[in-house]
Order: sequence, then C-alpha cells, then structure tokens
Amino acid sequence: MDIVRENLYAAQALYFAWQLEQMRMFHVVDRIAELYRKGLLPLGSGSAGETLRRRTISVVSRLGDRERANLYSLVLGVPGGDPDEIEPNREFPPLWLRFLASVALHARYDPARVECAARAIAINASAHGAGLGPAVDRLSIDVDEMISVLCAPEIGQAYGAGSLWQVIDRVNAEELGGTVNTARHRARAQAGSAVLEWLADHAGPRENMAPDSELVQAVDQWLAVSGLADEELRAMAQGRGHTGDF
Repeated sequence: MDIVRENLYAAQALYFAWQLEQMRMFHVVDRIAELYRKGLLPLGSGSAGETLRRRTISVVSRLGDRERANLYSLVLGVPGGDPDEIEPNREFPPLWLRFLASVALHARYDPARVECAARAIAINASAHGAGLGPAVDRLSIDVDEMISVLCAPEIGQAYGAGSLWQVIDRVNAEELGGTVNTARHRARAQAGSAVLEWLADHAGPRENMAPDSELVQAVDQWLAVSGLADEELRAMAQGRGHTGDF
C-alpha cells in the first residue's frame, strides 16, 4: 500500500491538536471568550479582544467538539468518537507504541527492525488520514487562532501568567474544575508531532526509513514524560501492552 505524505501531515496535525485537547485548550479559550463577551475580562485595546470577538462570531466555521472527537478517533484510534458515524482506527495506538519502543531499543543495533515498524505505522496513518484535508485545515486555523489569543500580552496580564501554558493552567484551575498535566501533553504534542513529521518526510517506497538522530531525539523526548520501564518498552516493541495512553 502506498504511503501518501499529505495524509501523514494530516495525522501529524491531528495528533498535535489532540494533545492540546487533552490539556483542554479548546475549552480554555472558549471560556476566556465567554468571560470577555460578558464583560468579566477587560482586555483594553490589544489584539486579543478583536480575536475573541471574531471567534464568537465565527463559531459556525469551526469544528465542534463531536466533529473533533470523530477525527481523533478516525485517525488516531482514541476513544470519544461517535460509533454510529465513524470506525475508530484501533490499530494506530499499538503500532505507534511499537514504533516508538523499537526506536528506543533498536535504533543502533537493529535499524531494519525499526524501519519495518516505521513503515507499518506510516501505512496505517496514511490510509486513515486520506481525504481529511479540508477538515484538518479548519482545525489548524482554529489552533493557530487559539495560540494567538493565549500568547497575547493582555491575556497573560489578566491571569498573571508568563506563558500560554500558564494561562491554560490558571483557567483550568479557576474556571474548568481543576488542573491537568499541561507539561506532559505539551511535551507529547511537540515530540509526537516531530515523529509524525519525520515519518512524512521519509515516506515513500524508495525512501530510507532507517532511524536517524532527529527521530531518536523526538522519541526520547516523548518517552521521557511517559515513565515506562524497560520491560514495558520491550512489550511495546513486540506490539503488546500499554496501549491505553499515548
């Protein structure tokens, strides 16, 4: 089966967005917009206010919670999608973890084994990422807009935060019922996205998918926040175990 780069880039964007979803970024920005609309969050004349006004008006053009959940489940196999509308990609989680564990354990000693795992996850992600360009584009625009809001100086000042991640933590704690492990999801968003980008850049029947230092670094960063023991990695490299959290 062919590996289509554009489909892997779609999977990359969805993985990144899904990790932002886990830290409740979408709900955080919607809550900020609601507070601003009600006059409970004065922001002055900065750019954030205009973006929040535009966000309130353009809600129809964005993907809703159910649409996003269906995309994540369709491509990444995560729970939450509507079973009446889509078939989850249940093969993605074990293939993903098998690939990461193979890189961690065999990159130096058995690159052919890693290349086999790379092709397996690339074929799977390519097949399930097909035809999703318009939806992924809409989602990416929304993500860019949310990040611009959270990075605005007036938003940071309003919440006494020095970064967009601190804003997320503050709104989660004060408005949405408690904090989440933002640092973990941030690390996974960045490292997992880098892994999928590497797969896309090295995809193709004639491309060399043997591991290089760039891939090893991204995998190490992903695994660093996972706390996996060696025996768990060995099981994952064989396609067994630890499929519930990725």
